[in-house]
Amino acid sequence: MKLGGLTEGQPLLLNWEDSDTGRVIGTSTIATFFIFAKSYLGSGIMDMSRAFLDGGIFLTTFLIYSVAILSCVCFLMLFEIRDHLMKTKDFRREDLSFQRVVGEVLGPVGTYAVLAALIFTQAGFATAYVIFIADNLNFLYENISTTIFALIQLPFLIIICWVRDLKWISPIAMSGILVNGLAVVTVLIYCFGELSDHGIAPGAVGYFNTRTFPIAFGVAVYLFEGIGLILPLEAKMKKPEDFKPIMWSVHLLIATIVSAFGLIGYLTFFTCTEGPIISNLPDNGPLIVTTVWALNVALLFTYPVQMFPVFEIVEAALENRISSNFRLPIFFVIRAGIVVLSVLLGIGIPDFDLFLGLVGGFGSAQLMFIIPPIAYYAAFKNEMSTTKKAGCLTLLVFGIVTMVVTTTCTLVCNFMPDFCAVDCVSFG
Repeated sequence: MKLGGLTEGQPLLLNWEDSDTGRVIGTSTIATFFIFAKSYLGSGIMDMSRAFLDGGIFLTTFLIYSVAILSCVCFLMLFEIRDHLMKTKDFRREDLSFQRVVGEVLGPVGTYAVLAALIFTQAGFATAYVIFIADNLNFLYENISTTIFALIQLPFLIIICWVRDLKWISPIAMSGILVNGLAVVTVLIYCFGELSDHGIAPGAVGYFNTRTFPIAFGVAVYLFEGIGLILPLEAKMKKPEDFKPIMWSVHLLIATIVSAFGLIGYLTFFTCTEGPIISNLPDNGPLIVTTVWALNVALLFTYPVQMFPVFEIVEAALENRISSNFRLPIFFVIRAGIVVLSVLLGIGIPDFDLFLGLVGGFGSAQLMFIIPPIAYYAAFKNEMSTTKKAGCLTLLVFGIVTMVVTTTCTLVCNFMPDFCAVDCVSFG
């Protein structure tokens, strides 16, 4: 999950507790709604205006709502598989994570596929912060390159990733929710002022770029990738039967919020829209400078939180192969190596918009639209109707095609930037 969100391994907050026994009896429906909603409102929202430039108003809006709806469909598939395993193999609800569910129906291949995709996406979410911070600093200090700013982060990130107990980091990381909200408000204030003075950018409404529209899909998938969270979140609820209405409500609400925010920024700046959009703001206002620095600090401390599942997966795989005498220093070296690779990846693909498109189009698309239909077919192939089989196949083909097209597009635009470049035409 992104800034302000939770990963599958993190504890869920706001449980209700029986006053007599002290027993945790579940998260309230309202608390679940807010936990779920805030997990999607991360740094990705700052790229939504650029996504509208990538795909145009009508296609991008359609993609955002389509991804939100298809995500819910895949979540329902996962719930159905989970319930099937509970009935046939006597699992408890809280025993079955996304990885465990897929592993039970697809075997070790399914487990490894989920782990590989999770490593890529979680590392991608963290790396996006490196790019975002470098962009923010370059926005304030234009004579220093984003590469230098990415490298400056490296020693601090290595040290903070050596902290093995997240309770020392999480409070600062969680402040990112408030800071991100402040950034959204700051952008909206400036955009409304510009729209009031100069109106909508000429040509923005009917614009469409045939070379970059797949990137808008990747950004939308990045935004809604939360499949690792839904099973533990539902399992912790006081009333699990309320989760599915919450799921639909949250997805439609978030789709509306990010579409509106992205559209306002896009109509304000049109071809000059940056990703992240905060780079479009003037760099000399005290509110903007304060907001940018607050975002930088919050994201630096959120980086190890996002990397934590990656470290857990890698260390668990190596734990029994390394002597206990050398385990801790070796794990420190491994963590440092992962951070170095992450920063180098951010330097190699320094465009925030393209990087989100790559993470969403390649990694998140596997978790959302490829693995669930395969697992669903494996679980129910002997009792599925022809219609359901066709639906699974359609979703699978959709996932594979969009993954290939989006990944190819983002890589082409990264290595051939002139091919995808849009000339900034200022007005007003």
